[in-house]
Amino acid sequence: MTLVLATNTGGKVKYCTDSRLTFRAGATNLYADVGVKLFTIPIKVSNNGTVKYNGKWGMAIAGSTTSSYILKEITQQILSDIELVKQPDDFAKNICDYVLHIHKKLSEQLLPILRENGKSFFILGGYCPNQKKIRTFGFEYNDTTAPPEPTFEEINIQPSTIIMFGSGKQAAQEHSDWTSWSIIKVMEKVIVDGIEPSVGGKIQYGEFNDSNEFELTQLIDMNKDGDTWKTTMTLNVFDYYKDNFGTQMFSPNLKNIASHPENIDRFAAEQKND
Repeated sequence: MTLVLATNTGGKVKYCTDSRLTFRAGATNLYADVGVKLFTIPIKVSNNGTVKYNGKWGMAIAGSTTSSYILKEITQQILSDIELVKQPDDFAKNICDYVLHIHKKLSEQLLPILRENGKSFFILGGYCPNQKKIRTFGFEYNDTTAPPEPTFEEINIQPSTIIMFGSGKQAAQEHSDWTSWSIIKVMEKVIVDGIEPSVGGKIQYGEFNDSNEFELTQLIDMNKDGDTWKTTMTLNVFDYYKDNFGTQMFSPNLKNIASHPENIDRFAAEQKND
């Protein structure tokens, strides 16, 4: 599975995931840290040739890789250009109702084959013009039905709190002081501790900007190796400097955020004193 974290700090809603995929080989679990689990979902809604809504939502997935990726691909394709048939009474919830319908149709075909290994858990959020704010919804299952039926409900993310979702939830909650941490630090702690083997790899992070659009973000950090400061840049499943992506013809051009601001402050202080 995975660990998905969501928070609301500084007036911004933020999502974070790990990048570990779990593969079952008989009685053994094998892991590969190549799973992209955080996405932008472009949504364009038109009516009689006029665009009524155009925005970027965020999706963070957990559970079955097969089910999650199929769901994500179909959701991205369909929501990128949809027609308004009637006036929505609750735009964000109506979008999620539409996604739930897609989810149910896929589950009807996948769950009888994959069973428990076919469950896809995810959060989906974006700007709602009705309530004029970012809203987040969690998609899970009603396990009292056979097969389990996909459901969703709104997640009320209170300021300076962290919502936890997935197999790494208990491991994250075992740190009694996590309530004062950033979601990046919580995720890093769970990954480094290794308490939950299904959580690992690079950290993926994104947040809603001042225009209420969800942005995937590059994580920048600086660490001192002897007398030399070294920079790392993580995006999706790669450290772009360590893996030599920084010397290619192209380089990712996304917003940067410091994963450990204290390290940047130390570097700036040393440069100032030199």
